[in-house]
Amino acid sequence: MKIPKILFASSNSGKVNEARQIAAGYNLDLISINQLECSLGQAPQVEENAVSFKGNALLKAEQYSAWSKQPTIADDSGLEISVLGGEPGIYSARYAGKDLPFEKNIELVLEKLYGIEDRAARFVCHIIMHDGSAGYQHFVGVMEGEISHSPAGSGGFGYDCIFRPRGYTETLAALKARGEPVKTHRVLALEECFSHFS
Repeated sequence: MKIPKILFASSNSGKVNEARQIAAGYNLDLISINQLECSLGQAPQVEENAVSFKGNALLKAEQYSAWSKQPTIADDSGLEISVLGGEPGIYSARYAGKDLPFEKNIELVLEKLYGIEDRAARFVCHIIMHDGSAGYQHFVGVMEGEISHSPAGSGGFGYDCIFRPRGYTETLAALKARGEPVKTHRVLALEECFSHFS
């Protein structure tokens, strides 16, 4: 039986590797943007200017599917902090400013939460599966937790070093560094998406 090939539309190597590991369990072959650029030329630069995670994921899925002529999965995800009214939200990757090192985003979050006891937060992931026609499917994964008072852990990426998942005493970065199997927001959304192929 031929294994379906699906484009995972992300240039984030951490996301791609995580998605590939999950896809293998569903007998799916995830291909990356870099793999296709060798034969198709440079991929489109998609401006994520929608007003929601779902909107941004849909923009990427539509444009990369049109470029690749492949079924395409795209995600948009981020951190939502309750006491900050859901910030950084869709601006998670550029919270401190465009093109700044990600450490600046982490510093800004910790600065805004300085002295605040309520540190409840959640990671949210919206995934769009686009089949190359007008149709698409939408999947959502959520991981509840809280923001730690300082960074800890060497695993993962993004805000993982300051996010402590509910039920754990360590940050997500520390858990990932020692191989703890945590059902992250992205894992939950991807598993729901991939289950539709089985």
